[in-house]
Amino acid sequence: MCIHYTAVDAHQNDYHIRVVTDAVAGSGKEAQEAALRAMQYLQRDALITTADVESALADDTTPEDETFMREAIRLSKLAVEHGNEPFGAVLVKDGKIVFSNENQIYTRHDPTFHGEAGLIREFCEQTAITDLHEYTLYSSCEPCFMCSGAMVWVKLGRLVYGASNIELENILGNKGCNCSKMVFDNSFWKPQVTEGILRDESLSVLNTYFDKHAKG
Repeated sequence: MCIHYTAVDAHQNDYHIRVVTDAVAGSGKEAQEAALRAMQYLQRDALITTADVESALADDTTPEDETFMREAIRLSKLAVEHGNEPFGAVLVKDGKIVFSNENQIYTRHDPTFHGEAGLIREFCEQTAITDLHEYTLYSSCEPCFMCSGAMVWVKLGRLVYGASNIELENILGNKGCNCSKMVFDNSFWKPQVTEGILRDESLSVLNTYFDKHAKG
């Protein structure tokens, strides 16, 4: 995986480095060296730290992440149209969506039928597959404690989410916490996690809904 683009954004004296990685075969060595030179320049002027660079290089985002997250967000909007809360989830294997679900807590009269937990429940029942270590689950918002626990039990390989639980709780007037991390850090199984994909789009849906509705 080679670095092919580096950009710096300065806003109110806060500097952020974004390193976009590309797994396409044949990514040029010159592009990688140019990006590394840019990072060295930024470090020299104290605009970024070594930790910033290491964090950026550890980015595990794939080109398909935004595509699948858009589908999860689309499902979150459908959930509202169907009388439920704005959360959606899709399950992916080998670059293809194999199952999807939207929040159905009101229409099913089941407070536990969240986007993620409902997806796992239905997928496992319909396919008899209960080991998901080769699957990625995309969720429009960070999973709650219950849904995160369900991901541990099915040994989910990777979780990708948009808005964080802290951001959701802030919308609701609460402090919130990084609940999925808390669950995974204290469990026997720890899915790989990528956060913040299409975060703004996800937050827009959440803000629109919870501006007029209380959390169920």
